[in-house]
Amino acid sequence: MRIFAVNFLVLPLLFFCASCSMFSPKTLVLTERDSGSVIDVKTGDRIAIRLEANPTTGYLWMTSVPNDRVVREVDNRYVPLKESETEPFVSGAPAAKLFTYVVTGPGEAGIKMEYRRPWEGDKAPRKTFGVLLRATGESMFEEEGGRDGTRRVGSKGQVEYR
Repeated sequence: MRIFAVNFLVLPLLFFCASCSMFSPKTLVLTERDSGSVIDVKTGDRIAIRLEANPTTGYLWMTSVPNDRVVREVDNRYVPLKESETEPFVSGAPAAKLFTYVVTGPGEAGIKMEYRRPWEGDKAPRKTFGVLLRATGESMFEEEGGRDGTRRVGSKGQVEYR
């Protein structure tokens, strides 16, 4: 009876759970150490970029707009510097800026960021961050000319079907 339970109940359940995780979108968390990387992703994957920042000093992470047919920013906010901290960051204290992107279609897109004061246009940035994303999969955008049943990304990063 015990062998029957393992073969016919537990093994199919394990296979089902493993297959779900193989096909579900993943979230990659990148930090300053990942700058300069080339990263392979699939349509629907999320990229979270976590960079140290202190907005009260006037320095901000300025981003270049990537190709939104490949990747789209869906959120950016300040979070506690350490992921283990549960309280929100305190004004004046170092924090982290968390940028969240969703992969919207196949192709290549670079995400480039500079940590600078916006009014110091000619001055070199204090820090830089950049990655190249190589995406595979089907586009989430509607084709030109109308609704055709394809997926697209909504304003909050959700996948919508047309």
